[in-house]
Amino acid sequence: GGPMLRDANWFGDHQPRFVASQKLPGYPLVAIVGLSEQERLAPYRDSKELYRNLSLTGAALLFAFACLATLLSARLAWRRHEEQEVQEAYRVASEGGNDGFYMLRTVCDKSGAVVDFEVADCNVRGAAFSGESAEDFVGKRLSELYPKPYFYAVLDTFRAALESGFYEDDLKIPSESPVKLEWVHRRLVRSGAGLAMTMRDITESKAHERELSRMANEDALTALPNRNWLMHLLPAELVRIRNKGGMLALLFVDLDNFKDVNDSLGHSTGDALLQQAARRLQAVLRPSDSVVRLGGDEFTVIIEPIDNENDAAVAAERIAAALDRPFDLAHGRNSVAASIGISLFPRDGEDTETLLKNSDLAMYHAKAAGKGQYRFYEASMSQRLRHRLDNERALQQAIEKNEFVLFYQPRVDTCSGQLRGLEALVRWQHPQRGLVMPSEFIGLAEETGLILKLGELVLDQACAQIAHWRSLDLPLVPVSINVSPRQFSNGDIHQLF
Repeated sequence: GGPMLRDANWFGDHQPRFVASQKLPGYPLVAIVGLSEQERLAPYRDSKELYRNLSLTGAALLFAFACLATLLSARLAWRRHEEQEVQEAYRVASEGGNDGFYMLRTVCDKSGAVVDFEVADCNVRGAAFSGESAEDFVGKRLSELYPKPYFYAVLDTFRAALESGFYEDDLKIPSESPVKLEWVHRRLVRSGAGLAMTMRDITESKAHERELSRMANEDALTALPNRNWLMHLLPAELVRIRNKGGMLALLFVDLDNFKDVNDSLGHSTGDALLQQAARRLQAVLRPSDSVVRLGGDEFTVIIEPIDNENDAAVAAERIAAALDRPFDLAHGRNSVAASIGISLFPRDGEDTETLLKNSDLAMYHAKAAGKGQYRFYEASMSQRLRHRLDNERALQQAIEKNEFVLFYQPRVDTCSGQLRGLEALVRWQHPQRGLVMPSEFIGLAEETGLILKLGELVLDQACAQIAHWRSLDLPLVPVSINVSPRQFSNGDIHQLF
């Protein structure tokens, strides 16, 4: 029959076996075969142990992988949660701030070149700068927002920012832009393959800057440019004119008799005269010319362009004629004139300071020639100025060293021959030149203000001489002394006696 497992009691060695029997045909015999259970099942037991070990190892690996996957999933979920919190916090901050915020995605052609940018995200304020809602603004491209050719200028700026990684500027918004502001501060930073941009409205701060600049460069009384404006503008103008081989005329204008009007009729009347003078100067100039108030009653006029000296002379004649007409003031009509000095660039100076100095010097020579005149600068004027400065310095030293002597001219009664009085006459006892007559130094003393100290010196000497005569018991007569009007207007002549 078929194989059967017989237990150990069937066999003498007490080993269980698989037994099978088969009757032999034709013979009175039965064949019996027995196989040891241990030998027969040994391969299966070995495979069972291998498969069990493999199963345990696989289960351990699957369990480890499941644990790792669970850990990674939890970590990824936590990072996503953190990112969402950061994004939400940033959105709250950007929505609550004053800056417009934009995330811009690149749009490329088949070759990979950036041909446009698309708004991937923005805050409410950023969209409002263009008069739209954030929902409508997101998804739009620059080519939709900006008309050509301005679109190409914006695209070039954004490409440069993408290439360098950073770009920042203050931008005056052109009329072609959809942004409804006047000035913005832009800041672009590369973010991945796109750009992050912030935009801040700086219109108010720019207006404040302009007002500060206006106050620094504009004369408050006449609204004309002031000296500060001139000293900043003229150097650049001179460089430009030099490069193109042109010419420029600088006119130094001084109002004659203004001090008399200002002192006699008051400062308000003087201010009104200056305002009218400023308007007249502007009225006779070309649009390319400029008029500047230096201060007091002094103005500077820039005539540019000019072809020759005659162009400057024509402008000076127009100015002199305009200022020669009477001014209608609160106290009636008053007349002043203008003395004008002219220096030419580059003939009379290569820089602002030299041109101003030379035109000022020419103006003083015009004033000396008579009111309402104009003069071109000449090199000899500088020589005369140096001579005048040398005389002024010598006169100052003469007063300090008391180099003056008095001569007394008698006044005699022609009938009786008696001495009726004396007139004190001052002379300068110069160490090198000898006795210098009053005609050579009194005018200079009046112009420089040294006449006040000289007058005090003469009074002191005359009084000392009278006291000396009295000490000698000589008969005294009146002594007359010439006193400058400036000593009376100075207000302290009584302190000299």
